[in-house]
Amino acid sequence: MGKQCAICGAEVNLVGQQKLADGNVICRKVCQKKGMKKYFDFIHADLAQVQDHIKQVENGTKIFNDIFVPRMKAKKKDRPKQYGTGIFVLEDQGLMALAIASYKFFIFGKYYPQACVFRLGDLRDYKPTKPDKKPDGTKADPSKKYIHFSFQNTMGLCDFDYEYSGDAKKLAKEFDTIFGIQKTLGNMKNTWKSQIDATKAVVGAAKAAASGDESATEEKGLEAANALDVAIYGDRTELNRRAAIALEKYNL
Repeated sequence: MGKQCAICGAEVNLVGQQKLADGNVICRKVCQKKGMKKYFDFIHADLAQVQDHIKQVENGTKIFNDIFVPRMKAKKKDRPKQYGTGIFVLEDQGLMALAIASYKFFIFGKYYPQACVFRLGDLRDYKPTKPDKKPDGTKADPSKKYIHFSFQNTMGLCDFDYEYSGDAKKLAKEFDTIFGIQKTLGNMKNTWKSQIDATKAVVGAAKAAASGDESATEEKGLEAANALDVAIYGDRTELNRRAAIALEKYNL
């Protein structure tokens, strides 16, 4: 007798099941296909994380087709920036997406049945990487190039390796420019100011802790954390504002 899928309740045999990290199983035929198997690690995820990811894809696909797809037909300057076949960025909306394309017939009728949409301000890592394994546990092709993307404040898929044959340095520079952390002479003044602000905030937090004032310590500690974040990752305030407006109607 087979086990039951922890999501839809269908009975599944050994071949038709995907075992999760917490011992639950889900069906490969329906429920696993609702997620992005190419990027999401089902093997090391528990049931709650899988459900978060499935919901993420459901919401992301709608948002992507509502916001990104119409812009693909706009004038070139208004189109989403695209990296490879599946990474799209709309800086004016504060959004970034990972989308999987399909075709209605051969190479015609392109559409996007699955997508995850992220707040651009939550992006923390976009460095080249050489993964040993794919999310399904099979060996990764060492001849291919990948970019590791990582997001904070994100439920579901928040960390993945993206196959990218383009110029990784150029990609990184473009994201650095968006975040205002490019290492250029013209940006040195802003970078230095952020570092000074962060240093002042840390000193303020230390003084508050020394005084024994718990409320002041918490407040100054938060200020220090935010200042350090800006110094390292750039100021994401405006990007976060744009994303909040773009996503407001979706009640995420």
